[in-house]
Amino acid sequence: MHEGARRGFKWAVLIGLGRPSWSGLLFHGLHRLATFFTRGYVKAGMELFSFVFMLFLGMKFCWRNRCSRRRIERPRRQAEERLEEKLQPHSAL
Repeated sequence: MHEGARRGFKWAVLIGLGRPSWSGLLFHGLHRLATFFTRGYVKAGMELFSFVFMLFLGMKFCWRNRCSRRRIERPRRQAEERLEEKLQPHSAL
């Protein structure tokens, strides 16, 4: 609609006619791709790859979480101490 408003009616009609052909090509391509991934050995390979990849991501998350806590704790304590010094009144005035 934006291109049609910018460039005119002729351009909008050409875009409107081109859309179904691209959609058909895309649907046909996705259908062929889906039939490729449902083959026995390809499906088994993808399942194995996804299992190993998710296992890797889970382990990476666990290791990163454990290590990052150590790095964050000291600066957090320092920031809390500075904030406590600023907000705690040390005198009656």
